[in-house]
Amino acid sequence: MMKMKNTQRLLVSCLLLSLTACGINSRVATDNSILNNLSSETIASYNNGKGVLLFKFEESAIGSEAYADWAEYLNEFKSANKSDLLIHEINNQEKEASNIATNEFTVFIKRGYPSYFYNGYIVEPQVYTAVHKVYAEQELSDIDKSFLPEEL
Repeated sequence: MMKMKNTQRLLVSCLLLSLTACGINSRVATDNSILNNLSSETIASYNNGKGVLLFKFEESAIGSEAYADWAEYLNEFKSANKSDLLIHEINNQEKEASNIATNEFTVFIKRGYPSYFYNGYIVEPQVYTAVHKVYAEQELSDIDKSFLPEEL
């Protein structure tokens, strides 16, 4: 029994350390502070079983090649009707309240499914496809699996 508790503590510590390293404070994983700080529409979508894609980008990046690629792939994903994800840009207040340290990121959440964190701009459209397949309960190929972001 004591050995199991120590093993569990070690696993939790490793998880929290890895979350901190990828730009998210460990509090996000423990008290769901991301959801607690979002709009009522976003919370309602999550509570109704709809996936939510949260993102943030630096205004200073507008006009850069990375921003252009990111915006194109996000808009393409949104308009292709591949997903029922609610797409919500996090404002600075929501970002700070959610303890997300980085300024450019995407978070995917859906009740009952893994949550994913992508640090930076998503410039590979396969990332969106892979997460969509998980949330739509479709089989993932090995290539799809290689594009899944970090699981929270």
